[in-house]
Amino acid sequence: MKKTTILLLAAALLAACNAPTVTIPDEAFRAFCLENFDANKDGKIQCSEIDTVTQINLSEGEIGSLQGIEHFSALAVLNCSQNQLTALDLSKNTALAELYCSWNTLAALDVSQNPQLTILNCNDNQLTALDISNNPKLEQLSCYMNQLNTLDVTDNTQLALLYCRNNQLTTLNLSANTLLVDLDCTNNPLTTIYVWQAFTDNEPAPDNWGKPEEAEYVLNSSTDEHGLSARMNTDF
Repeated sequence: MKKTTILLLAAALLAACNAPTVTIPDEAFRAFCLENFDANKDGKIQCSEIDTVTQINLSEGEIGSLQGIEHFSALAVLNCSQNQLTALDLSKNTALAELYCSWNTLAALDVSQNPQLTILNCNDNQLTALDISNNPKLEQLSCYMNQLNTLDVTDNTQLALLYCRNNQLTTLNLSANTLLVDLDCTNNPLTTIYVWQAFTDNEPAPDNWGKPEEAEYVLNSSTDEHGLSARMNTDF
């Protein structure tokens, strides 16, 4: 009985050491992985060969699918810009801190399972919505040249840079983004930009803030000590 138990335990340990082969359908992505991660040169990618990979640069790789990226469990930085991606599933890459996926044809992007994200560059796609409410550590967001009608950044209090120009935004609430230094929301049909303080001639908006000429800065009522929203003169 003891011998059988030992044999079964040994078999289990052996099976655990032999990580499964990762399926990567896209030829260009598979070729990249084989070139960079196929340690034993067997023409296959095992989980054990990629489970410690933290950075991948796939920019301009003519890649149409990143199926298989979910097995890169330690991935912290992914650059897949300037490819042919129409979809991107990063729900298993929970350690991801920086994502660069600009200049693709993404119609949707789900980053709800990436709470460590600090940088998100997803400009020049076809996004009609972007939910970043589960990304409280986000410091830089570049989402310009999409088709966004709304953009909620109220949960992103660490945001220092926001480039959202060339979308379809009509309002933008920045009242919670007190660390914001760089802003470009030009080329939007914006009429109102909610802010956390009243900008005046003596205390104007930051120099690195760009907005449509017709848009007005409005003090958010939740930040006004009198409980009233106040429209501000932006001709300074």
